[in-house]
Amino acid sequence: MFRAAGLLLFSLLWLAPQAMAATVCVSQPLATLMEGPGPGFPAAWTVVGNTPLEVVLEEGEWLKVKDMDGEIRWIYRKMVSDKVSCAQAKINYVPLWPQPDASKDKTASAQVRTAFLVTAKQGDWVKLDYEGMTVWTKKNYLWGLSDK
Repeated sequence: MFRAAGLLLFSLLWLAPQAMAATVCVSQPLATLMEGPGPGFPAAWTVVGNTPLEVVLEEGEWLKVKDMDGEIRWIYRKMVSDKVSCAQAKINYVPLWPQPDASKDKTASAQVRTAFLVTAKQGDWVKLDYEGMTVWTKKNYLWGLSDK
């Protein structure tokens, strides 16, 4: 009896969708987050390229993901990449500098939810591609920054 119960539990765990703890980046200019894992589910909303998403679960070609606001939806795996690093502004007016030095004048500022491609990290600083410019900001202004 215990052997059968153990085998059943092992089978259920083995066959269950795999849980993941990773951040992926939207790799297309636009991607639709869905209410469920497949094209037959309603669309929830659209996100822009370089938006970071935290993977909660993977099910076949679909990933269950969490966004910056904690909302959980689904995205088609081919719409994201785990090979690059991205981040999102978590506050309004994220200061952006031309180099990693807060004593310099800011180059620009970014609105909350602005998505960035991360090109380098240096201590508490992050180098970003922003509207064709190379800029720097502090890590604490960003959400979704991975270890990549």
